[in-house]
Amino acid sequence: MTKNGEYRVLITWFNGTMMGFNSSVIECLFHTELYNVSSNIIPLVNFEPGDKVKVDVYYNNTDLNEGIIDSSTYFILNLSSSSQYNVSDYGSGYYNITIFTNQLVSNNYTIKIQVDRVGFQVSSILINFTVKSTFVATLNLTSYYGNEYIDGKWWIKPNPYFDDQTHKIQIYYRNATSPFEGIYPAVIYAYPNWTDDVWFGNPFDLVGKYDISIDTYGLHEGDVGEINILATSNEFETKEINVYLQIDKIPENLLSFDISGFEEITAYEGETIQIAANFVDDFHETNIIFDNPTEGNVTWSIPGTLASDPKHMEKIVQTYTAYISLPDYEIIGGNDYNITITGMAVRDYATKSINITLHVLNKEATIIEITNYTATDIRVGKSLTVYSKLKFQNESVLSHEILNFNVSFYDNDDLLKFISTNLLTNSTGYASYVINEIVERTNKIYINISYDGTQKIAPICNCLEIPVLGKYNSNISLLFSPDVDIRIGKPLIFGAILNNSELGTISDANLIFNITYFNNNQSEVKSEITNQSGIAIYEISRIPANTQNLEIKVEYKGSKTVSSCNLSKIYSVSPKYSVSLRIISDIPNEIQVGSFIHIDVNLTNTGLNSPISNATIAFKISFNSPEIESITAYSITGSDGIARMEIEIPDYASTANYFFITIIYQGDYSIENSTIVSNTQIRVLTGMTIFLERILPYILIGVGSTVGALLAYQYGIKRPRQRKKQKLIREINKKYNAILNLQHLIIIHKESGGSIYNYSFREREFDPDLISGFLSAISNFQVSSRINGKKGKKKDEEPEKFELSYSNFIILLLSGTYVQVALILDKKPSDDTRDTLNEFIKVLEFQHEKYLKNYTGNIKHFRNTDQLIEQFFEISILKPHYVDMKRVKQISKELSGLETSFITIALTFQEMHNYFMFRELIGSVEEARNESRELIVEAFDNLRRKEIFKVFEKTKVKEMKGKIEVLEDDKSIEKASRDKGKPMIILEQGDERQKVPAPKLDEDFEIVSPSDDIRDKIKKIFGD
Repeated sequence: MTKNGEYRVLITWFNGTMMGFNSSVIECLFHTELYNVSSNIIPLVNFEPGDKVKVDVYYNNTDLNEGIIDSSTYFILNLSSSSQYNVSDYGSGYYNITIFTNQLVSNNYTIKIQVDRVGFQVSSILINFTVKSTFVATLNLTSYYGNEYIDGKWWIKPNPYFDDQTHKIQIYYRNATSPFEGIYPAVIYAYPNWTDDVWFGNPFDLVGKYDISIDTYGLHEGDVGEINILATSNEFETKEINVYLQIDKIPENLLSFDISGFEEITAYEGETIQIAANFVDDFHETNIIFDNPTEGNVTWSIPGTLASDPKHMEKIVQTYTAYISLPDYEIIGGNDYNITITGMAVRDYATKSINITLHVLNKEATIIEITNYTATDIRVGKSLTVYSKLKFQNESVLSHEILNFNVSFYDNDDLLKFISTNLLTNSTGYASYVINEIVERTNKIYINISYDGTQKIAPICNCLEIPVLGKYNSNISLLFSPDVDIRIGKPLIFGAILNNSELGTISDANLIFNITYFNNNQSEVKSEITNQSGIAIYEISRIPANTQNLEIKVEYKGSKTVSSCNLSKIYSVSPKYSVSLRIISDIPNEIQVGSFIHIDVNLTNTGLNSPISNATIAFKISFNSPEIESITAYSITGSDGIARMEIEIPDYASTANYFFITIIYQGDYSIENSTIVSNTQIRVLTGMTIFLERILPYILIGVGSTVGALLAYQYGIKRPRQRKKQKLIREINKKYNAILNLQHLIIIHKESGGSIYNYSFREREFDPDLISGFLSAISNFQVSSRINGKKGKKKDEEPEKFELSYSNFIILLLSGTYVQVALILDKKPSDDTRDTLNEFIKVLEFQHEKYLKNYTGNIKHFRNTDQLIEQFFEISILKPHYVDMKRVKQISKELSGLETSFITIALTFQEMHNYFMFRELIGSVEEARNESRELIVEAFDNLRRKEIFKVFEKTKVKEMKGKIEVLEDDKSIEKASRDKGKPMIILEQGDERQKVPAPKLDEDFEIVSPSDDIRDKIKKIFGD
């Protein structure tokens, strides 16, 4: 076996029809062996008292064949006390046992040395030795302290009590060969069998008498204790004697009760009195405390009454208390009684009793009158005031006394409600109670008023029954406009009037409207309040589609005094209006790419025979080639129902043969939709098609090849290229205008409303927290007021977008799942800006969803958001740029005249400022060149794409650290001169050193003195 411990064994069985299991715990023990290695025991040689018997043993684990260590505390010897031996751990399983013979009498001993350790088998060995003294001695008790020798045993007398330290015994240790010679000095040991303590004797005199003090702690009434006494001295034999004692309970004369303040009690009949007492142990001078009834209890009783049987008193800290209700035990006035308090313990104490004298006095009689209740119309829901008067039988009133007021509301025999409260009589003995509202269904009220009395005044009660009328009845009717049109998609406004035959119309009442739309599976519930005329107005914003019938239910749940009522009616719903959609303009049979096609359509409500205005019409052009994307444009109908549209046929449609025109009206909530397709297909012409079909025949009949070629180039190649070029220029300018429109960007966490990131596209400073708070407030106002929101949207939903024009800027606010992003712009945003911002929000929330979903206020996760802003908004256009001259040299022959002008002006800015900015450069080029702004912006974009104009990033600045040396005032380098107040730097080229103006770098740039290694790198970078 290699491991010991307890193991659980689970046995399961199955005989085909039944199954069962059994669980057992098995303890596995290591096998052990205890070996006697050596000892100082010599056969036939005695040990003198005071000698030490020494035995060395080896404690072996026979399963693992190794010594068992750390086991000294598990050794046990069959001696009277563990103080008679000592066990020492030598390590590796070896132990030494030393036995002290000065505590052993002369005798032959067989000692069992045993080791009992958890997880190991019990092992033991036996040793034999003899203790014998040269000089013999005697040991006996004296009767000096009253101890008695009874039936061959010494007994301590008188019998001690528990926890008693007042007794002693005296022993006499003498030389046996000279009876009158006491042995002194000597060591006296006393081993009580109820404790592991060892007592020692003290010399009474110098002739062998010793006193031993007795402590009975641990013994209780009836217990018998035995004390083994050993006397030892050098050269004399050790002697022993046994003494016995028996514990008596503490008698009644050593017990008492402390009832200070409660020796005599005077009370009136009907009172509840308190008694208290401490149960005192006078022997130990302490209070007797019973922690539970199994130890004992303290009781009270009043002989000759219903309280004759003992009743337990409650222990509070060390005092026993009780409250005695005199009426409960029919203790009447005009008599004296004894209250007996008794303490009774299960053991250790005798039973003790004491009496308290109780004087009971009579009380005065009283009367309660329920004089009147003030109401002529006692009805459900109304209030009611009840008066009562408390007085003596001699008509004198009792003021400032408490009355118990109980009100019961009944529906025949069913209790509906119960109210219990206390009232205080005034100086005339009256007390009033206001029932604010008589509960529903009540037909009678039962009032009970009682007075508990005082020490001198007797209690009294009285009651009254009051009949109650029911609630007022009510009814509802509906009100509609005479020309009401109940139709799908249209609003419906109607009223409900609430009245009562006795009260008339009922105002300020809450009516619940429940509208059900049949064949639609929709319903809505809403509450409205009746006005001064008793009418509540309800508005259905729009009757849903597919509704055939409309059910209106109106319910009034009633009030305190008016009963409930309801009404239900079903109405038929008319379908949507039908429409007429038709093309009223002439559609050509063919059209050239790059040209515009003009389309006019008319939209008419055939049900009302009137034009439909402000309707959105979709114009869709679908090409016969599936590879060509269709074109869709939108227009709005005017007051005459006519919508007009011009659509350019793009260059990429040149591969199509023809296209169809589809006109789509999506309909309205109350108007049907409609779609029409042009009757004819429109052929697509290109410059080449026109040349081949309409010009080439002229060439063939002799017009001339030169004219034909020029026409072919003009219509087939040059014009399409020009249109494509113009479109590209427009797109580039559109992008740059959108970037220049940007001022600031703020990202706001929707739930908290706090700013988590902000970016400024300009140098103008702003407070992001102030702006985010302002935007959150505006957004919340939009939601709550439903501005720009769809009807029916829940109030807690965020708006999809929000646009605010204020002073000299525009705020565009778009919402995602977790964030709102605000763009502050110079002017109204384009559709591309809105789309870009929407895509930016999607990617931002996708990248940071984990942090946004469980946002804690930590914004460090959003520090690199500027990279995402560059990806979507190309903000690098607004940053400082510089000219890469190496790149200019590489492609100088490919540059246009406008691009060359651009580079020249940019270098001028760069010489002054070490960089140039897009806005200033564009303005300067516009002044210098007679070119349109669109062409100038396109040229700037070309130079960026050709990598001639490069962004002067912070990282670029940091790369230049160590490449610039500031001139210092020392012996080797003369102090740098100043050019118009500008600092100068030295650039090294070969052996030459050249002074140039220092660049204006951002705050992250650090001016340092370079090492020789850096100087070499500068030479390689700058060259010539």
